[in-house]
Amino acid sequence: MLNNDQVKYFNNVELPDSLILKYNSTETENKIRYEGLTQLGDWKIMYGAGLEYVKYTNKTYQKLFIKNEVRILDYNSMIDFFKWNINGQVTKPFFNEKLTLSLGLRLDANSYSSLMSNMLEQVSPRFSSSWNFTNKWYLNFNVGRYYQLPAYTTLGFRDNRGDLVNDSLGVRYLSADHVVLGLEFLPKQNSKISLEGFYKFYRKYPFSLLDSVSIASKGTNYGAFGDEAVTSTSNGKSYGFELYYRDADLFRFNIVASYTFVRSEFTDFSGDYIPSAWDNRHLISILIGRKFKHNWELGARWRFVGGAPYTPWDENKSSLVSAWDAQGRGYLNYDAFNTLRLKSFNQLDLRIDKGFYFNNWSLMLYLDIQNVLNFQSNQPDILVNTQPDGSTIKFIGPEGNERYLLHTISGSSGTILPAIGIMIDF
Repeated sequence: MLNNDQVKYFNNVELPDSLILKYNSTETENKIRYEGLTQLGDWKIMYGAGLEYVKYTNKTYQKLFIKNEVRILDYNSMIDFFKWNINGQVTKPFFNEKLTLSLGLRLDANSYSSLMSNMLEQVSPRFSSSWNFTNKWYLNFNVGRYYQLPAYTTLGFRDNRGDLVNDSLGVRYLSADHVVLGLEFLPKQNSKISLEGFYKFYRKYPFSLLDSVSIASKGTNYGAFGDEAVTSTSNGKSYGFELYYRDADLFRFNIVASYTFVRSEFTDFSGDYIPSAWDNRHLISILIGRKFKHNWELGARWRFVGGAPYTPWDENKSSLVSAWDAQGRGYLNYDAFNTLRLKSFNQLDLRIDKGFYFNNWSLMLYLDIQNVLNFQSNQPDILVNTQPDGSTIKFIGPEGNERYLLHTISGSSGTILPAIGIMIDF
């Protein structure tokens, strides 16, 4: 059970006429699941079924600026429905367990709408194989389809008349096809090197009718994610590879390192693929640890993340006094969605542990320092309607509309964060 409350006032001043957003939702899930396992010689057969009862409520009051006018979204919503699934998987080794094959199937459905109540519309086949073609080399392959229900905020969204908007728009399960091919090498015990390529294709992803972008990339400063009119019409894809290395005893160090190259894109209103919020492209992670005498232990972690795409501000729309006052913030320019990119980010963390062991209890002390190098990560510029002295300046634009004089503040974040910990074990 999850309860979510949000309240937002204009300029954070709690006056009745300055309320921008008041939101409360609850999500309740009751689940029952059955699983079975049968062994018939070398054949391993797994099977199962699940039934879930869902209840979702939502009370929303929100000011919006749509088509050059302020609109009030004010509704109460309650939906409840059942979800059910059946699944099975068969696994068998071949050639003295040099080759292992696995075939699975899952079917999903729910009672939210007739478009999602037929299990044959949500059939998810999966296949995997692992081939140990030499003593230390493995070739792994996985392919499968997966279905996921849109967020409850999307399913329970209503207009001011109380109609379920996205039900009438034909919202569906979104699906994802995964293909993974990997080569794995085990040079010695507790050591592994692998190279894995992947491709994922998404269908029927919710597409925002308000902003004409896939909600897979939309963010929110406040408010509810997916609480808007959508159609199940967006496609997406992500692909790349990961190089992974692990050694539990390299010159007495425990090392885990990985490099991932990834591209993530979803279609826009014209069907063209554009970068999603997850299109960082380059990800590096290195973890190093070592134990010393007298129960001392040292660990370090370094992370590198390529710059994420982001969307510039729509300063023409944001400067309108009526638009800014409706939500107390600027508006993004969705015609130039994710056309800009932040600088890359990296962070080094260190940790030192010291243990004291006694007859019936033990004491552990640690010092953890995050962002040792005090790296300042790049963030999108912040659009504000206040001047450096805290005042606001209004003027009449050429078209006769009242506007704010806006300016941006450079965005960055990052600080050295030390922490001291004490753990006592009896």
